[in-house]
Amino acid sequence: MKVSIIDDNNIIVFLNTFNIKNIDFDSKENVEKHFRNIFLKLKLLYNINIKGYYNINIYMNKKYGAFLEIEHEDIEYFEYFDSKVDMRINVISDVIFLYKIKDIFMLDKNILKKLDIYFFKGSYYLYLNSNLDVYKMSELFELGNLIYGNECSEVVKLGQKITLN
Repeated sequence: MKVSIIDDNNIIVFLNTFNIKNIDFDSKENVEKHFRNIFLKLKLLYNINIKGYYNINIYMNKKYGAFLEIEHEDIEYFEYFDSKVDMRINVISDVIFLYKIKDIFMLDKNILKKLDIYFFKGSYYLYLNSNLDVYKMSELFELGNLIYGNECSEVVKLGQKITLN
């Protein structure tokens, strides 16, 4: 689990495929149960107290995992509900994830063969064409930042695709 605190009301959490393998995203009860556990981990590990009403967008990718955009809604809660969590969950499946890195030549040549490479606005973006083992995946994760959403769409549409020999 990787956590980025954007501000007091917005948190982004990345969960790899191992972290989400037991979550049935078609079952609202199952998703809410797992999210309550994630909220407890956020409180214990990062001292983030989750209470109130939240909009949660889940961006799913089968190869990588999921990004959770957790947005706290400023709704007046009575004191009775002060320690309760309520959430509205929206799951977006089959989202493109890309690795954004500065230097592709730090990567092993065997990894490069399994990637589509785009160059856009001074950075390289890597799209994984086939599965990698855990060690090679962690190498990618160490050298770059995993991104998703509109930025990925822009890179794929407008970026220059690079072919290495």
